[in-house]
Amino acid sequence: MGNQYLRLASSTKLARQALLKVKLKIKKQTPIITIEDAIKKKSFVLKSKTIKRGKSSSAIRIQNIA
Repeated sequence: MGNQYLRLASSTKLARQALLKVKLKIKKQTPIITIEDAIKKKSFVLKSKTIKRGKSSSAIRIQNIA
């Protein structure tokens, strides 16, 4: 999303003056609507997880150590 800022003012007048100093940089982007679009653009909400086959007993032992 970019940087977000919060400005507090002691009066409405100061808040409006601060608001006039705000500069926005808006970049036009195409929306990602389908799952296929998200995969093509590698735009994911959550981190991907990999499930591997193997010896579960050794994996559990390693997790218990950490």
